[in-house]
Amino acid sequence: MDSGEVDAVWNGPQSIEALSYLRKAFEEADGPTRMDRLMQVDIGTYLPEDVLVKVDRASMAHSLEVRSPFLDHRLVEFAARIPAEYKWRYGKKKWLLKRAFEDYLPEKIQNRSKQGFSVPVDAWFRGDLRDDAQIAIERLGNREAFDERALQRIYEDHTSGQKDRGFQLWDLLILDAWFERFF
Repeated sequence: MDSGEVDAVWNGPQSIEALSYLRKAFEEADGPTRMDRLMQVDIGTYLPEDVLVKVDRASMAHSLEVRSPFLDHRLVEFAARIPAEYKWRYGKKKWLLKRAFEDYLPEKIQNRSKQGFSVPVDAWFRGDLRDDAQIAIERLGNREAFDERALQRIYEDHTSGQKDRGFQLWDLLILDAWFERFF
């Protein structure tokens, strides 16, 4: 959810600086350019606190050992010393990496869009999890800090097919489960 959507459903107290740790990490980063500092923040926060945790949990759940060769500390340290203009050049990301492998990878592989893995939550909430989402929305809507009508709009937008709100519904389902367990 973006901040406007959160404001629409949440009537409780507001956090003034929910992501202040990211601002602090950026201010403490010592890279020579803004891009270098942003990369330092990613390496110090987003990778270990989000991406790598998810990869680790998913792989362990299936008895897989995952390696991230581009995260070898020697390669990361080397890449940190590369001037920013070689990391993003002519409007192309990973310019130097692509140049290094241009003789080994076909052009269509080098220039294709990123392909992530995502779960089909949009279909789940229009199918098997539809009733679970409705129950979660109703329970959250009965809590003082939430706007029941705004929550219901998210559910109806999604289940009617007007908008894809699957990930917002997923967040709300998890939030409801948290409330049910701890309150």
